[in-house]
Parts: sequence; C-alpha cells; structure tokens
Amino acid sequence: MKSIVFLVSLLLFCTVTLTQTPGLSTYPNVQVANVFWPLPNVGFILTTGGDVYRSGDEGFTWTLQTVSSVMPGLNTYVTDIVVDNANPYSIMFLTPTSYIWITENAGNASYTQVLVGTRIFQAYPHPRKAGLIMAIVDYNSNSQLADLWWSPDFGKVWSTTFSKRVYQVSWGQGYELGYNDIIYADCEGDIFGYTTDHGVTFHQLFSNTVGFVVTSNYMFVGTLDVKYSRLQVILYVSSEALDNTNTNPSTYFEAAFPFGNDLPNFGYTILDDSTGAAWIGVNHGSYSLSWGNLYTSGQEGLQFTLALPYVNQYQGVFDYMKVEGLEGIYFANNVSNYQQPVGTTPLIKTVFTYDNGGEWRYLTPPSSDYFGAPIICTGSCSLNLHSYSSWYQHDLGFFYSNPNAIGLIIATGNVGQYLDNEGNDVATYLSRDAGLSWTEIYPTRSIYEFGDHGGILVLADTDTPTNTVLYSLNEGATFTAFQFAPNAVSVTNIITETSGTGRKFQILARTAQNTPVVYGLDLSTLQIRQCVDADYETFTPSDGIENCILGRKQVYSRRQRYAECYNSRDTDHLINSTNCQCNFEDYECDFGFVPEYVSNPTNGDPSGRICAYNLNSPILPDPPANCPTGTTYLVSKGYRKIAGDTCTGGVSYIFDPVTKNCPAGTTGPTSKTWVGIIIALFIIVALGVGGFVAFKNEAVRSKLAELVDKVKGAGSGAKYSRVGIRPGSLANDEFGIGNEGEGDLEDESLNDEEGPKELGDNEITGQQQDNSFNPRNDSTFNI
Repeated sequence: MKSIVFLVSLLLFCTVTLTQTPGLSTYPNVQVANVFWPLPNVGFILTTGGDVYRSGDEGFTWTLQTVSSVMPGLNTYVTDIVVDNANPYSIMFLTPTSYIWITENAGNASYTQVLVGTRIFQAYPHPRKAGLIMAIVDYNSNSQLADLWWSPDFGKVWSTTFSKRVYQVSWGQGYELGYNDIIYADCEGDIFGYTTDHGVTFHQLFSNTVGFVVTSNYMFVGTLDVKYSRLQVILYVSSEALDNTNTNPSTYFEAAFPFGNDLPNFGYTILDDSTGAAWIGVNHGSYSLSWGNLYTSGQEGLQFTLALPYVNQYQGVFDYMKVEGLEGIYFANNVSNYQQPVGTTPLIKTVFTYDNGGEWRYLTPPSSDYFGAPIICTGSCSLNLHSYSSWYQHDLGFFYSNPNAIGLIIATGNVGQYLDNEGNDVATYLSRDAGLSWTEIYPTRSIYEFGDHGGILVLADTDTPTNTVLYSLNEGATFTAFQFAPNAVSVTNIITETSGTGRKFQILARTAQNTPVVYGLDLSTLQIRQCVDADYETFTPSDGIENCILGRKQVYSRRQRYAECYNSRDTDHLINSTNCQCNFEDYECDFGFVPEYVSNPTNGDPSGRICAYNLNSPILPDPPANCPTGTTYLVSKGYRKIAGDTCTGGVSYIFDPVTKNCPAGTTGPTSKTWVGIIIALFIIVALGVGGFVAFKNEAVRSKLAELVDKVKGAGSGAKYSRVGIRPGSLANDEFGIGNEGEGDLEDESLNDEEGPKELGDNEITGQQQDNSFNPRNDSTFNI
C-alpha cells in the first residue's frame, strides 16, 4: 500500500524571504493521517494520534485545535473531520465518545460541544442541502450492519426514525427538482430500497442485493441470480433521463453487454459518466490478468458497446485517463500482447480519443527532446505515457490534468514502440492542447503539481535525491530552481489545495534516514502583477481536423503562456459553446453492431467504417416488450449518436434510427431485458467520492481492499493533491471479483477502543465530502 503516514518535521532550514524568492514555512512535528481543505485558504491536519491542526493561510502556519482552550471540554482524540458540502464553514469533528464538536466558522473563532448520546462512527452531509447530514451509529464489525441517524442542523439535534439496520446508504439524486431527502439503503436481509422521510417509511425496490452505486447520471444496483449453473450478478441501471429520483422500479433495466455469455466476467469498474455515457471496465480473465475491455453506453446507460479492448489494468484499476475540465477526451493504455500467458510483461501503447471513444489514435511524439536534439520516431513509434498502474507498481508520475488548468496535461513516459514499464527510459512531457501535441519539459522522471489555474507548474526530480525544486510561470517553457532543504531528500509528492488555483505548495519527502519531512513552498511572495484582460487567450479543443468535440465548439479563456501575471481565483474558463453540424465522427456503432472497414462504405464515411451486425450479441425484440398500442419505437440502423453529443443536422439523416408504430395488442412495461454480468465469488464496490467497499465472502479482502483505498476520490476538485499517493480522477465505482485463495483480509474494526489508529490513507480532502456509506469497508461478507 503506497499510502504513507508522513512525519511532518519541524523545519530547521531557514532562508531570508526576498521579493523575488519563494517563501518556506514551518510545520508541526506530527504524523499526518489526513489533510482537509474545506476552503481554499483553510486546511485541517488530522494526525494519527487524533490531534487536529488548523491553517488559515493555505498551509503555511498550523495551530493545534484539540485542546480544551480551543475545543471546550475536549478530553479525547478526533477520529474524523466532516465538512458540510453546501456550507464549508460548518465542520464536524467526530470522537470515540458520545460527544462531537462543531464549528460554524471553519474554526476561525469557536467550537461547540454536542452530546449525541452514542458514538458516531461516520457522518455523511447532503451533497446540496446545508445542514442535512446522516450518521452511522452502533456499527457492528462482525455483521457489517449499523444504525442510521440523521440531523437537519448539522449535528445539533439528531433523529432516530430510520428503523432498519443498514449495510450501505447514500443520499439520492434529483436535487435540482427538490428531492433533497431521498436516502437509498441496502438493508439487513440484502434488501435495497429508499426512503423520503428519513426512514419513517421504507420502499423496497430489490432483494438479494450485493451493492449499489450512485453516480451523477445513473443508479447501478447489483443483485444475485443463478443462471447457466454459475453464480451471477445482474446489473440493473436507472438513469435520471428515465426517473429523476431512481425510485420507480419500472425504470430499472438490466444492463446489456455485447459479449453475452461468451466471455467470463471477473469484475467491472464504473469509470466515468460525465458526458452522459457510462464507461465501464470489465475484467474478462483472472484477477491477475493485465488487461480488461472498456465498454461505453448510450444516453440511458443500458446498452453497452465495446469502446476499446485490451486496456491495461492492475488488480482492477484501469489505465483510463480523463482530461479534467474538458468533455469527451480520454486516454488509455492498450496492451498489444494480450494473447500471452498471464504474468507476461505487457507491451503497452498509449491511445487517446476526442469523441468519447468513437475513434482512438496513437500519440504524436515531440519533434525534439529536452536538450533540443531531434527525436527520430518512425513506423510504430509513438509517445507512450505512464498511468495509475505505473504509479502503484513503480512510483512513476502518471497522467495528470486539473479542471482549473484548461488544456494542460503532464505525464512521464517515453518515445518508442512501447511504454517502458520499469521507467528506465523516461522523461516528463506536457501538452497545452489537451493531448494533441506534446513537449518534453524535463529529461527524466519527476513529480509535479499545477497551481494558479495552470499558471504555475512545480516539479521535482524523483530519479535521484534532491534539495532543489523547479517552478515554472510559463507552463514548462522555462524553470527556476529553488533550494528548499539543506540536504538532498527523496521527493515523494507535491501537493496544493484541491482546486489547483492557489500559489502555495507542500513538498513531501524522505530524508536519507527514511524520515518523512514536509516543506512549504510559497510562490505568492513573488512580486508579479494580477492578470488583466489583455493577458488572456482563447483556447478551443480540436482533434486536429475540426474544432468540434462532442458535436459542439467550445471556447475557453486561459492565461497566455508567457504573460507574467497571476490569475484571480474566480476565473471563468468556458466563455462560449455552439453546436456543430453532425459528422461521421459524431456516431458510434449501436448495441449489437461492431465496426468494420471497407473500401466503399454505403454510408459515405471517408474512413471506410460501417457498423455490421454482431451475431454474438443478444437479440433485442422488435417491437420491444414495452410498446403500448398507439405509441412508437425506434429501430436502429446500426449507429447511435455518441452520448453527450449535441450536433444537429449534417449527416444525421444517414445514421438516426427509423421510427415505427407499435402494433396493436402490445402492452405492459417490463424491467427484464438481458443479463450481462457473471461473477464467481464476491463483489467489490468502491465509490469515488468518499468510497466504500462491499463484498460478500469471508475469505477475501487484502489486495482488493488495499487497492480500493488507493483510488478513493478526494472530492470534486483535483484528485492529485493527496499526501503520499496520487490516485487518478476516475470515479472507480467498482463491482469486482477475486479468487478465494488469494489471501485473507484482516478487518480493521472501527471500534478502536485501544486508542487511535491510522485514520485514513493520507488523502487531501476537498470541500465535497462523502454522501454514501458502507460499513463493510475493508471487510468481507458471505454471498
């Protein structure tokens, strides 16, 4: 596990702060478990001993809070910090006692002691409604069950109206329509349902459930079924397009995959749904297989087509990278020698798509290296980038983007036929146009972080110990070196507050004696002016052919590369969006069809692509079962518009489906269409925001639970700024499978009566807090 508990040492090395010199800060001498950033300038350190330190200046000075003079009546330690999503000034501090402490001013002035009457193990604020929070109490580590309480005023008063014991809970969807109080729950007896009155009444939707995942557009529910003499999970999907609240059982349908029963499935990972299409990674082999397939859905998230086969994955984590802040642009690492036996070193090439997976291309390498020497790259040579698997296995900096650094991507990798898996031949590369072109900005491996909306780039060498950090004010065109320590240390990470808009950074490192140290780097001391209108440029994402991505031309504003100024925090990036005429790239093959390339396509596609019927796909009924007399239904021509694409006109008449009338005598909705998920032993569910793990076999926990810990998201901001590790930005909501003999997982009970334990995975947590719960975290349960 690469989650490291850092000893934050007292910084004895001092410098004189000059007007054009970065500043250095002093840190408390504590072991850090988690760091929270409820506000851009306000942070809280939670130590492994349960102490809390607060900073009001972006992490440069820290003051102890867990003393009775600050938190009245406090005589214990803090187990967790919870921030109100809708009001980040309201913060709750949980303890192993029946008391909690609350501040309503982000700890700036006062804390209030509240007697709850029982211990709160975890608390989950509502995503949108200030003050509304639910809490997990009376958790039993053996049964994995807990009671659910709720509060309308962020913990001052608590209600116990929810009568069922729960495995997993989550706040519901439909916030914009006023459905603020929906709670979904997987309850004792493996019953899934919801309540709209905080548990006074409970409405059952499914039985035999193994878990559920709530995303921004969909609800996924897994239920057990036995077919084909094998234990299986049926994946049900409900979308906001069908039901804004996901409370109508008739709007849940079985997800359909093109592999039918021909391919085994040992796990799937819900990766992203930001454009409306649900991306799912499926492992079709053993747990240790180095690749899986990527599937993407249509707008309703029900019918999935193969987007990219043989994608590199490491124990359930896929090398699948979204360009943050932009829509429809993804990168992935493709395994070329997928037919080789398990355990063979994969031969990896990086590919990218500008149309939500409709077409994938190799990366164009830079024309010259860091020293200006020409790069000769012919034949199958391309630029290949390290991703999450490289970070977990070899500590290599991976593909990183930030939603507030529009169009900027930084990664380590190499130019060649394949990716250097061990990182022996590695350099650092940057793109300013969302991956279309690249520049080598550093000649070896490094660790990096963006600040000031991309106007600042901080980088440190990780190939050898160093006491120097590099910072750039022109997106890597030039760097300035700054000595941050008296002796060389091994830099393990560079972090900043989660929005990536600040100018203060923390450098995490280890000394020659393997002692963890942290240094603060303050670039706000540089005397540069604030940007004005003339310092900005417009940026329009392009695939190199046209300026339309997902059927629309979007124009962003960002600071010019060589403008020596800093951005204001309220910079608005997207300034204009207009729809384009539909082109061939706006369509993909529909469910049940696969792409083929011919010399004279009947549809006129210049690439030669047609979508031919896949004989192995499940046959969809025509007309569909739910086709009342007097209504119409659509018949596919083999194509569908890419989910999230907003193009109009153009070639749409060639690809859009045909409308037919429902025949007389056909009535009645049905939620049963097709089952496509086969499992063997257990299910894993790992929510991206907050995270939970749920699987039902007492024999398995360690490898998978450890990996889930690494990829849990840190909030709505950049996922890169975390102490010790840098997980990706993927949602990673996962139902997975493992082999029973691969090792037991030790249950770390939440009942830490013997004293404080390590409280987290050293994550930097942004304003957005968990809105879901599964107390089966790092534990197993029988199917």
